[in-house]
Amino acid sequence: MELTQKGGSMTNNTQYDDEINLMDYIKVIIKRKKIIISIFIICVAVGAIVNFQISRMPKVYRIDSTMRIGNIGGSLFSIEEIREKAKSRSLLQSIISENRSKRNG
Repeated sequence: MELTQKGGSMTNNTQYDDEINLMDYIKVIIKRKKIIISIFIICVAVGAIVNFQISRMPKVYRIDSTMRIGNIGGSLFSIEEIREKAKSRSLLQSIISENRSKRNG
C-alpha cells in the first residue's frame, strides 16, 4: 500500500493481487456458452416432460369420515342400518343445510 500526498490531501494507491476482474468471468461464460445453453435446454425439457406426465394422471379425491354409533332415538341400529341411513339423501341434505346455516349464522 502506498500513500501519497497531492495538494494537501492524502490518496491511497492500492494494488491488490486477488482483485476480481469481471472480464475474466465474461470470457469464461462466453467460452462455455454451449454447455450452459445445453444444461438449460435439458432442464426445461425435463420439466416439461414431468409436467405433462403429472397432468395426464387422473385426479383422485379422497374423504374420510368418522361416525359415532350409539343410541339414536331410544333404539339401537345395526351396522347395516346405520350405513343405509348414512347414505340416505335426506340425511345428507339435512347435514349440508345445517352446516350452511352454521356458516351463515
